Amino acid sequence: MLAFTQCGVSNNPEAVSLAFVKAISISDFKTAKNLCTEETATLLNILEEQLGKTPLPADKLAALKKESALLKSSTCNTTGEKSVCTICCNENGDISQKDVDVKKSGWKMVGLYR
Repeated sequence: MLAFTQCGVSNNPEAVSLAFVKAISISDFKTAKNLCTEETATLLNILEEQLGKTPLPADKLAALKKESALLKSSTCNTTGEKSVCTICCNENGDISQKDVDVKKSGWKMVGLYR
């Protein structure tokens, strides 16, 4: 995702993937764009533009923030220059099905979710 220690995010795929998924889950596009490749940032720009046309109601945003707080960890399988990470947990403590790809050029998110 990112070769940085910006915003308290470590330069490893686990930290970057977790921070990215948390940012996306609450529509924090500014943070998410700092954690991904240029290609993914382009997708986020389109998504942000579309969502910006219908802002989230305050109660929906509050629910998303609560759900985002449940995301506690990321487990990554790294092979060469790529990691595939699984983000954990949901309200039951189960593994979330948010698998994401991270590439090593400074550890940046590639794409959104699989």
